[in-house]
Amino acid sequence: METAGRLLLLDSAKRVSGKKMDSFALATQICSVLETDESAPQKRVFLILDSERGKLANRSDLFGVSVTAAFPSAEADIREAGNCLAAECNTAAVFHLMRVAEIGLRALARDRRVRLPRKEPLDLATWETIIKELEAAEDAIRQYPKTVAQAAQFAFHNAAMTRFSKFKNVFRHQLMNAREQFGPDHAMGLFEDVRAFMYTLANRIGENSRTPLVWKGRKWVAS
Repeated sequence: METAGRLLLLDSAKRVSGKKMDSFALATQICSVLETDESAPQKRVFLILDSERGKLANRSDLFGVSVTAAFPSAEADIREAGNCLAAECNTAAVFHLMRVAEIGLRALARDRRVRLPRKEPLDLATWETIIKELEAAEDAIRQYPKTVAQAAQFAFHNAAMTRFSKFKNVFRHQLMNAREQFGPDHAMGLFEDVRAFMYTLANRIGENSRTPLVWKGRKWVAS
């Protein structure tokens, strides 16, 4: 799912030329752009974005550089989620955010060496199956010998699962209902929750990196 190709981002303060201008001057500038663009089709549709929402458009770094580096395959969906939020396509934004969250969830499962019944590939496992295994992994960490590394490992895993639990049921299940629509508050709330989840993961793991099954030594204490 992608938003429209080229967006002309407008707000009340800046414009095409980067200068402040009134509505008439802005309209004149737009007409000038279209007249000089020989490749432009005869008709254009312009989307005027809210000044705050416009800050989310066409950016793949909305979750921070650490998330971008740790989860490169999520970059496109992070950018599209921002575009959808900017354009107030809230349900579409939720779709992309859940794709991002799924990348993080499966990375956490790989970090915990989750093994599925009948050697089912991890990439094909349902969220419910993975979550059940990750909850079991958290119980296992709790039983490790009590050390500062064990405490740090449990804190990391527990924080990740706690952040994930904020949206795993409400949003994932409602998104599968074709009749469900999401408002701006729900979509922005999910954006913040997924960003917090992915940022927590990126502090320790990535889609191409994982930690030892059992953390040992003081090097794991500092985040």
